[in-house]
Amino acid sequence: MGYIEMPVFDQRKKQTREDLKIITMEQYNEILDATPPSNSFHMPLMISFHTGLRRGEV
Repeated sequence: MGYIEMPVFDQRKKQTREDLKIITMEQYNEILDATPPSNSFHMPLMISFHTGLRRGEV
């Protein structure tokens, strides 16, 4: 272990909800109101919100 160098970590400032693009519960309900269950986007929206998956993962 004497020859191992510790990695250097990026010391960025903490990110806010706005930086991470996290929506609020009110915004989520507005989106669901705009997309009825018959809409093809309704189920992926519910899955992504409740599981935390990103758009490409859903």
